[in-house]
Parts: sequence; C-alpha cells; structure tokens
Amino acid sequence: MVGVITGNVVNSRARPPELWLESIKLTLKKNKIPKRKWDIYRGDMFQIEVEAKEVLGIAIKLKASIREERDLDLRMALGIGTVDYISKNVQESNGEAYINSGQAFELLKKNNLKIRTPWIQFNTKWNMILDLASLTMDSWPPITATIFKTVLQKENKTQKEIAQILKKSPSSISEGLKRAGHDEIVAMIDQFRLEIETKTKQI
Repeated sequence: MVGVITGNVVNSRARPPELWLESIKLTLKKNKIPKRKWDIYRGDMFQIEVEAKEVLGIAIKLKASIREERDLDLRMALGIGTVDYISKNVQESNGEAYINSGQAFELLKKNNLKIRTPWIQFNTKWNMILDLASLTMDSWPPITATIFKTVLQKENKTQKEIAQILKKSPSSISEGLKRAGHDEIVAMIDQFRLEIETKTKQI
C-alpha cells in the first residue's frame, strides 16, 4: 500500500513560479522523497508517491511551505491503495493508489484537501476531519505557516530555540502555534498514521 498526492498550486500566477516551485522541491528534499517518486507538470500540477502512513503528514508540510507566500495555497487529493505498475516517472505509474488520488482530485471543489482509500467508512470519517482541519489551515497567514513549518522540520528544538532561528520572541512563537492549531494538527497526523498502520497490517 502506498500514498499518492495529486495537487495543484492555487493562484500560482500570483507569485513568480520559482518561489513555489522551490518551496515544493525543498520540502520533498527535506523529507527524503526521491526524485523518481514525484513530478511537477502542466505548470502548477504535481504528483507525489510516499508511504501510505506518511501521506497526510507530507501534504500538510507542503501546505505550510506554500502558505508562507501570501495568496498561495494548495489543492491536494490523497489516495491510498496498491500499485500495479511502477515506472521511473511517477506520472506513468499506475494502480489503486493513483486511481484513488485522481478520483479524489476530481471531486475537489470548495475543498482544498480530500482523501480516498479502499475503506468507505474511513473515507467518510477522515474527509470530515480534513474539512474541519482545513478551516484552520486554509486561514494560515504567512508568519503562522512559517512558524508551523519550522517547528515540524525541527522537532527536537525547543520553542526558545525556534524563536532564535526565526528571530522572534518565545511568546510570539507560542501564540503562532496556537493560531496554527499546531497541537491539534500534529495529533491528527499521528492518529492518521496509527490508523493507516493498523489498516495495512490487516491486509
């Protein structure tokens, strides 16, 4: 079982493409996603293959990196399932995970984040959770996204150390994390990872 993210950059023409391109590439590099597992195409579309349990965490890290730029956001569809054909180019790979991701992307309208898996009840539950989480994440201003992203990237750092890195006061870091819904979103990612691990072990 793998996870596939299919997405595009919202308002991509509002900023020079090198800004958001670099953000996506740097996030994937920091998370050790090999080049053969992702591609950016048709200008502002992208597709990424990751471990099934990591698909939500990677998607949120990507969102935080893009939200650092004002007026930009991501629309992403997460698919989980099997892979029937693995190619050197991720766009040419195929299977249940890719189909689920593509079908979920077609259903994105007012939503910026959606998931489709082989498990119907799981889909219903987690799409509701993602809709609620998006109410917070879709409203992140650039500085909040920066604080959230930096804390995720440097999990072993204290808030005081994060404050020094970002040249902010510790209190502003604490307030920024609260505005970002940091604790709740991290708990959501952990719960998602746990449930996917449980599901895949049952197969």
